[in-house]
Formats: sequence, C-alpha cells, structure tokens
Amino acid sequence: WIAYGIDEDLDKAENLFKHSLSLGGHADLILALSDIAKLQGDEEKATSLRADFLKTAGEDSQNQRWYALSIARTLAENRETITKAVQIAEAEVTQRQSQEALATLAYCLSRQEETTPEIIVRAKELALRSVAYGKAEPKTMFLAGVVLRDSDQKMAQELLSQVAESKKEVGIALAEQAKAMM
Repeated sequence: WIAYGIDEDLDKAENLFKHSLSLGGHADLILALSDIAKLQGDEEKATSLRADFLKTAGEDSQNQRWYALSIARTLAENRETITKAVQIAEAEVTQRQSQEALATLAYCLSRQEETTPEIIVRAKELALRSVAYGKAEPKTMFLAGVVLRDSDQKMAQELLSQVAESKKEVGIALAEQAKAMM
C-alpha cells in the first residue's frame, strides 16, 4: 500500500498488488488495480477488473459475505445492477449496523434511478447515522459525503475534505475523487 498511497508509484503498486493476488491476497486488491487502471486512463481495463472482482468475490457464500459491502458498492456503479446492490446492502445492515454498512446502504439508495422523497430522506438519515458515532473510516466518510452533497453541503464538504486529506490511508483514486466532489 505504501507504493500506492504514500509514494504514488502506480506501476510499482500495480505490480505489488498483482503479486499479492497471485499469493492469495484479498480480492479487494482487484478493486485497487481497477482504480490504478482508471488513474492511468484505461477505463476499459478498469471496468474489466471490476467485473473480475465481482466474479471472484461472488464465487462462494463465504466470499460473498466477506466482500458484501464492496460487492454492493461495485454493483451500485451500474444502473442495471443497482437493485441487487440495494438488496445486498439492506441484508448487511440487517445483520450488522456498522458505520460502513449504513453508509453503503445510503450510497446504494441514493444511486437508484427512481428515488422517491422517502428514499432520499432514508438515504440521508443512514448517511448521518454512519458518521454520528465515533470517528468513521475515510471510506465511510466518502460515501456519506456523496449522499449528503445535495441536502447538507456543509457536512458533505467537511467529510469529503477529510477523505481528500487521507490519501495515505485511502489511496490516490478515492482521495482525488473526494477532492473533485468538494
């Protein structure tokens, strides 16, 4: 992670992440490789890597449980799979109301094409709950900030600013994405 988040050496980080995956590393590294491809301007490769992640993470029920929130966020990027993303995020919130689960469900709800006022209110409430108790992780702050951008700009700005300043922890892609949304 040092090569990616601190040194910002994308080529070295890509090689290290690939090597780690070859040794059985976490499938979330595929998403990091996707982010690197996107930063390098290769959108086709980034999309292919996201599909690889969904395939790998969905191979068995243990993987599906372990990567459920990452799967939901990845599915939420596509309008065709948003319903499945909401279902997965809802199930996770039912099982455990962690900050990340709440923020992921809020994000998935906000990404739906047809949002009713009730859905918008629920997404906002979930986003606020996700950051209300203790220091949230930058990924959670990012998701909550995205959801709150239209309804609570001050809070969204504060959350996204913290993520942008957490480049060493979240990596270049998420930090830059947060900065662009401010």
